[in-house]
Amino acid sequence: MTKINYNLFVNRKRFNIYKWIKGTKNNSYEDLCLFLNSRDVESPDKAYFKNIVKIIEKENKQLEELSKNKIEEEKTKKRKYNRKKKE
Repeated sequence: MTKINYNLFVNRKRFNIYKWIKGTKNNSYEDLCLFLNSRDVESPDKAYFKNIVKIIEKENKQLEELSKNKIEEEKTKKRKYNRKKKE
């Protein structure tokens, strides 16, 4: 049986490799190949997979940096409490 072209599969099934990688625990190239082979789809190049993984890693690093900055900002903020006036 012939396999379907990966790009055709992406267009027809609205498959998003970015979401698949983020949504799976085991996101290796071999797992992607097994997933696509079970659906009779040709696997994309390994370089294509690595590029998307790099993009996801960059985004994760940026999110971590942003969260660290927010935590530091929250720590540096001082709160002023108004004392109750004595009557």
